[in-house]
Amino acid sequence: MLVFEESTDCSESVDALNRAIQVLNEKDDNIAGTSMLQLSMNDKRMPAKAKSLISAFLGLDDADQFEPPEANAYESQSGGIIEMLKKLKDEFRAKLGQCQKEEMNRAHAVNMMPQDLTDSIDNANKDIEEKTAEKESKKEKIAEDKKELLPAMLLPGPRF
Repeated sequence: MLVFEESTDCSESVDALNRAIQVLNEKDDNIAGTSMLQLSMNDKRMPAKAKSLISAFLGLDDADQFEPPEANAYESQSGGIIEMLKKLKDEFRAKLGQCQKEEMNRAHAVNMMPQDLTDSIDNANKDIEEKTAEKESKKEKIAEDKKELLPAMLLPGPRF
């Protein structure tokens, strides 16, 4: 059942693409528009020791004098990927529809085969009955013709 397997593969691919698109869209919605640096350095609740560690990690001289730059809003780079996944999903949907159509046509053909065979048998039986009746009718005609010829054959006279 190659069509069935292909149909299953396409269906699973469409489902996987739907989930991938959903995850990417959710990630885009959840990403805040501020940088980690801005959050950490401007947060009053962050201990000075943590600020100094972050500054040291980032290579900054003095965490207290540092003014982090204003973070630009995060612009997602996954838009192109999402569009590509949507196109791929559309291709798989089209292929799935084609597979399902082929599957329905094959199922219809399988379901029609017994009916075609039954019709063929019925037609052959009718043909046999008609030819049998025609044969019997011809046998009767031959028998009648022989009866008519028999008296003529018994009469004396010249035979050619």
